[in-house]
Amino acid sequence: VRKATRFSTLVSACSTSTVDWQSGMEESGEDSDSDCDGSLAGQVWLLSQEPGGSRKVQEALEVAPSDMAREALAEELHGHVAKAMRCSHANHVLQKCIAVMRPES
Repeated sequence: VRKATRFSTLVSACSTSTVDWQSGMEESGEDSDSDCDGSLAGQVWLLSQEPGGSRKVQEALEVAPSDMAREALAEELHGHVAKAMRCSHANHVLQKCIAVMRPES
């Protein structure tokens, strides 16, 4: 129950900061219609297995507005790590997670 509550808190934190995230991308010249605007919720594992989707997930991890938003995206890979390591596209998402996420205290 505690883990589910934490996850829903992370997802809501991610979705509430979507507006700031989207405006930041517009200022940087990124396409605001891309999937990196926070709309990846619930699709991270599926997208990670495709060439274009993997790049979108990696970009979302890179430009996420907070550590909580990154955690929410990475949490969707829970239970799929072994498969992702062997996937020619999803392994890059795992590498990005390792590169951009902070270790827990």
